[in-house]
Order: sequence, then structure tokens, then C-alpha cells
Amino acid sequence: DAVLFQGEMAEILIFDHGLSDADREAIETYLAQKWDTDGDGVYFTDDYPFDATRVVDMPGALESVSANVTLWLDGTVNKSFDKNGSEEIETWFDWSGKSNHAVQATGVNKPTYRVNGINGLGSVFFDGAANTLSSPYSAELNAGEFTVFVISEPGGGSGSARGVISSRTSGSEAGYSIYADATDEWNAWEGDGSS
Repeated sequence: DAVLFQGEMAEILIFDHGLSDADREAIETYLAQKWDTDGDGVYFTDDYPFDATRVVDMPGALESVSANVTLWLDGTVNKSFDKNGSEEIETWFDWSGKSNHAVQATGVNKPTYRVNGINGLGSVFFDGAANTLSSPYSAELNAGEFTVFVISEPGGGSGSARGVISSRTSGSEAGYSIYADATDEWNAWEGDGSS
């Protein structure tokens, strides 16, 4: 019983291969420090908060695997979005350099930007009723082996598969999905194409 996601999304990283333990741990540490996932109140700091020519640098944790990042959506950078005066998002720009931007052209379906979202940092709110963003099919986002990191917080809603990111065929027998279940626990599904 798949339904739309209700809650906040803050950062999504997809890599086109399985990462080594060392690379995975470096990225997990980067995300934990940035988003304060351990709750210690210490956040990642921006080296260029007053320099408009330095929007975003590839974090050190991503340097060794930067060529393999196929999607990087970051909610903390205000320039990550094309949004209207009501903070409704039309485009969430992909910082990977691969142009896998997430878009929504229909007004009522646009999620909204929250400057004080997850742990006080910027994030994108999805209402669970109509809000979605999508990216055109890309083989880079559907590699045979890949790694996905998601910083997200479900915010209630109903249904057993409230997807935060997915790539599935219309019959749902092939692809992948990361979703919150009815108890707001995170799950992953991968289909091999068989019925």
C-alpha cells in the first residue's frame, strides 16, 4: 500500500557503486556531524558563509568518491532550489554535476522549503497528500550496484510504504525503494525483475 511521503527530506546522496567500508564510514561521519544525528549539538560549519562565489565545496568525505556521486540533493544550501515566494520548490538542484535535478512543475504538488527544518537546518517538507519531486530516468541512478544515503524524518501519515526515494518499473517488479513503514521505521526494497 504505497503512498506519498509525509515529512522532511534534508539530504540525499547516491553513488554508482558499492562503497568501501572506509568511504562509507567517512560519509556517515560527515553526515552525522553536519546533521547532528548523534544529538550532541555540534554541527558542520560552512567555510564560506559570506562568499557568494563559493557556493559549495565537495566535502572532504566525498573527495575520494566524487566521480561516483550520481545524485546529491542538499537542503542546507539555499541556492539548491528554484522556488517561489511561498517557498514552494519547483527544482531541487543536483550538486553532483550530473544534472539529475528533482523537479515539480504543478503548483499544488510542490513541496515547501523549511529554513529551520531537521535539527534547525534547511530541509524540504512533503505533505503526504500531493507533494512530489521527480527526476527523469537516468541509468546512473539505476546502476547494478549502488549506495544511497538519505537524511530524512518521517512526519506521520498512513500507509506501509511511504517512499522517500525510488526507481521502479510500472509493474513494481524491478527497481528499488527506500520508504517509511506504518510505524515510521525505515525499510529498503529491491526488485530483481521477476514476478
